Amino acid sequence: MKNKKTIYVKYTTRDFCLPLIEIWSRAETTDPRQWTKKKQPKLPYMIFVRENGFVFDNTDVAGIEWIKKEILKISKFDSNFTSKIVSEFYKRVKPIKNIWEEKKILNRHELVSFLAQLRDGWAWFEAVWWIMDMADIKSKDFRLTKKARLYTENMVPYSDILIKKSLLKIYPSFRDCIYQVTLDEISTNNIPSVKELKKRQKGYAFTNSTLFSGQGFKEMEKKFNIRFAKEPKIKSNIKEFKGSVACNGIVRGKVRRLMTRVDVKKLLKGEVLVSPMTMPDYLPAMIKASAIITDEGGVTSHASIVAREMNKPCIIGTKIATQVLKDGDLVEVDADNGVVRILKKYEK
Repeated sequence: MKNKKTIYVKYTTRDFCLPLIEIWSRAETTDPRQWTKKKQPKLPYMIFVRENGFVFDNTDVAGIEWIKKEILKISKFDSNFTSKIVSEFYKRVKPIKNIWEEKKILNRHELVSFLAQLRDGWAWFEAVWWIMDMADIKSKDFRLTKKARLYTENMVPYSDILIKKSLLKIYPSFRDCIYQVTLDEISTNNIPSVKELKKRQKGYAFTNSTLFSGQGFKEMEKKFNIRFAKEPKIKSNIKEFKGSVACNGIVRGKVRRLMTRVDVKKLLKGEVLVSPMTMPDYLPAMIKASAIITDEGGVTSHASIVAREMNKPCIIGTKIATQVLKDGDLVEVDADNGVVRILKKYEK
């Protein structure tokens, strides 16, 4: 009997630059964890694949379970564990917060320093995230970690903008393919050829601290003897689909799909925001939207928190919203029951 292959589930879809993806990957997989002396036993735990302009985070669920169990185990013997995590997190991110908030354009030496500090704080950010995700919303742990999350809600998306702007300023002749350099290449100022960068721009995989340029899902499945979960099959005549309720309410409106931050300015007042996820720079669109629907996220995701603060109907974790819905579709967002109903498809 053949051993069953580990299935990797797609958790997030982002359009981040490679240096940020590398920091994210290393800090949560192969770098010393800082908050625990133990190493992630489920490597490769995360496999990032760039394809069609997006980077997909594919995760072994067993790796997530190990992190949660490790946090709960430490917390059981140390009642101040969460307070220590949050304290260490603030200690590392406060010195660089104003840099990402202002989206400063840095020279190479400044950028190298910023990336090192960001990498140093990321593992603590991971712990804050999972503690908040597991904690009772009425608990002290939830209040502490939520405050830390809100304090640094711009950290990841604004850092991506900062890194891209800085790289473009430092290496203008490479244009936007410069976004696909590694941390070591920036640090040593040893930039690969435009041909190589364009190859990465078209596609790559990053896992276990290694970049696989020009490779993707098929190559990773073969190399690690794993399987990536397939996207759910969608019926062409689908009339409704479900997700999780983040904020109650029922709204009808026309769809506006926001696939990247560039699309934010396209949303008109009263439209229904549909996106893989939301980030802080989506806020202007979220203010104008009548309701929010996302493919990804949980009750502590950015979309959930902001929707509750704005008291706007919000359905998260639909998995298929951006595939099913198109700009102009008329929908009913029933966030009392977690159902999105397609009332009329847009016809040109």
